[in-house]
Amino acid sequence: MKILRNPVFITAAITFWVTYTLEHFKIFTLPFVHHYLDDLLAMPVILTLAVAVQRQWVYRSPQYTLSKAQIIFAVLYVSVLFEGILPAFSAKYTRDVWDVSAYIFGAWVFYRFINQRQSIPLRPQP
Repeated sequence: MKILRNPVFITAAITFWVTYTLEHFKIFTLPFVHHYLDDLLAMPVILTLAVAVQRQWVYRSPQYTLSKAQIIFAVLYVSVLFEGILPAFSAKYTRDVWDVSAYIFGAWVFYRFINQRQSIPLRPQP
């Protein structure tokens, strides 16, 4: 799946993994990174994986992309879940409007740099 080789996705996924690992094992953490970078990287990673699954198993087409409405829905869904519902049930989560801004910017990065139709090589005419 070519979309999983997109440099923006690879950078986002590796950065997310590295920062999560460093924080989880309490090796190194920066407050700004801990509070906002994960939220910024979440949408490009989540949406890219969603497109890859749909291209491979649902639509079976490398031309499939998410519409603006689907991307907006994903941002709203993640925002409501992580900034609205979960903080009401767990002290582990906190409401932060800046997180929503990070989700929006991450979704824009996905839309602008990752959500592209994959080119299909033309078959030679007999």
